[in-house]
Amino acid sequence: MTASGYLRCGVLGLMASGEFVVEVRDTTLVWLLTGGGLLFGLLCLTGRRFVPKQTWLRDVGIVFTLWAVFMGGWNCLLGGYQERDLAAHHWLVRDCTGHVREMVVKEKRTRLILEIDQALLINGQKKALSGCLVMFLENGSVAGVTNGSLVRVIGDVLPLPEGGQWAGFWKFLADRDVRGLIRRPEHLELLSGPADLRLALRTLRQHCDSWFESLGDTGMAFMKALVFGDRSGLGQEETKDFVDAGIIHVMAVSGMHIAVASAVLFWLARLVGVGRRFAWPCVMAILVIYAGLCGWTASVMRAVLMLGLLQIWKLVRSRVSLLDLLIVVAGLLWLEDRTVLGQPGYLLSFAATAGIILFAKPLTEFLQWLRLPRWLASTLGVSLAAQLAVIPILAGFFGRISLVSPLANCIFVPVILGLQAVGLVLSLAAFFGAGAWVASFFGTMIDLLYAAIHQAATLPWASLEIPEFPWWGVLAYTCLITGIIKGSERAVLGRRKNRGLALATQVAGILAREGDDGPARSGAEFSCQPAHPRTHCRYRSGSTRRRCA
Repeated sequence: MTASGYLRCGVLGLMASGEFVVEVRDTTLVWLLTGGGLLFGLLCLTGRRFVPKQTWLRDVGIVFTLWAVFMGGWNCLLGGYQERDLAAHHWLVRDCTGHVREMVVKEKRTRLILEIDQALLINGQKKALSGCLVMFLENGSVAGVTNGSLVRVIGDVLPLPEGGQWAGFWKFLADRDVRGLIRRPEHLELLSGPADLRLALRTLRQHCDSWFESLGDTGMAFMKALVFGDRSGLGQEETKDFVDAGIIHVMAVSGMHIAVASAVLFWLARLVGVGRRFAWPCVMAILVIYAGLCGWTASVMRAVLMLGLLQIWKLVRSRVSLLDLLIVVAGLLWLEDRTVLGQPGYLLSFAATAGIILFAKPLTEFLQWLRLPRWLASTLGVSLAAQLAVIPILAGFFGRISLVSPLANCIFVPVILGLQAVGLVLSLAAFFGAGAWVASFFGTMIDLLYAAIHQAATLPWASLEIPEFPWWGVLAYTCLITGIIKGSERAVLGRRKNRGLALATQVAGILAREGDDGPARSGAEFSCQPAHPRTHCRYRSGSTRRRCA
């Protein structure tokens, strides 16, 4: 196994062992599995000395040893985590302090997710707790509270409900590490606002939102979703149209948006005279600010981190595998927030990117072998690769998949990304007195785009409802899709090899054919000829004819 294989196994083993320890929550069972894995790994490493030709024993031993070490480390951390778990102190907490992690404002109520720092129990004891709690407040009672604010709340902390009409919503909150619920807070006090960086990002975001208001309700909702990934202004019908058309991914800022934004920013930097060496650091700094405006979501952080690491590796002139880079970034984001595996944005972003890396090239070559134009085969190959990779995730979170997604991505995604690129340039015109013209242009384009997407989504065969995949179903689907795609790749390569052999046979037959001056020379006889026969010839003086020696 190469160093790349060890890296992949190490990062994936770290994440898998951490999730396993958290889900099982049985320290005795985890210690038994840790000891068994460590013993098996050491036996494989020891057996490698007696069977030197079996190199797979060393690889298996290293993988199991790393897995056992990770399991033991996570089990040690779990003991302290369980003591501070908010779920173990339900009905005992009356007063708690923490930072606002997420704030969602609806028409009548506001939902706050609070990350607990410290709590006051009913017996007067102060205790540092971990986890989040959710509360629902009237809109007028949260004045001045934003994401990152430090607040104090008084109320009874209850466990999250299970089952019922809102079972899916409570499960969604539980996956976000929400461990408790305050139905009716008795008191909410703002202790301090967000940090200076968060405050500056909030002010800049408010300026952008105020400019989007000039586009009308539909244009403002669309541009906020497209530029910042904020779908709060979209209605259920609009969201359903994007899901049925298979282009809901454009409403989550990811690699496509970052690629367009970086290209536009790099072009503007070069336009004003910034050198190539200093242009990329400036672009990356602006992209980090842009990620903050998007709320530091997993998809945008994945794209920014991958772009930054790629630029660093280019500076040191080192080659790197995109799949290895994707796995490393996935592990870094998971270590920063271990609840991201329950977020659809994280799963969809990484699954789609992995599908493009692994399957886009074979699918594109297969479509080209079917005599499709190069541009169409490339676009369809990338779209099919991403769509096939995220089908189990779409089935689990949305319960439906789009059947027109490949075609819709070929038609609508270039238009939407072009609209984003033009919007980044033309938005500067608003500061030079051309705001009305820009608003009129975008309003017309967005209305036409919405109408076309609605027509595509309302087709009778546009989407299909499917149940959630079990774990063995996901494994079987992955193996089936991988086998089919890799089989088609081998078939295409075999056809190309056969075609090349047939062409070589035809060329050999032509060379071996006898002509008027006798049999043709073979390839070996041609190779024995002088490399530079012109050196044996000279021109007569005053004549263009040459005479060879």
